[in-house]
Amino acid sequence: KSLKPSSKRNAHSVALQLDYYMSPQFAGIASAVVNQTYVDAGIDLAFLPICPVGLEQECVRIHQNKSPSSVSVGSVEQNIFIPTLFRNPQIKTTAVAAMFKQSPL
Repeated sequence: KSLKPSSKRNAHSVALQLDYYMSPQFAGIASAVVNQTYVDAGIDLAFLPICPVGLEQECVRIHQNKSPSSVSVGSVEQNIFIPTLFRNPQIKTTAVAAMFKQSPL
């Protein structure tokens, strides 16, 4: 699904690879879609197709290589991210956030 910005601002294309189906763990993303938060911020969000477990980083990298003018981000478990990057460092992916057992705030 792609969301087109309603404002006259230039849209920023963002492709999102979930590491699972849209589910409660992605409630923040779902809420932002339903409430048009991305649209209001000028973000054209597109969900990448669900991929096999363990291939999330490769799917993000492949999409980014094909669409260098957009931003490609994904969600992946740390027990997949680290071994995948170790096995295939040319994927060139970077962890930018982490979930904790409890909030550090």
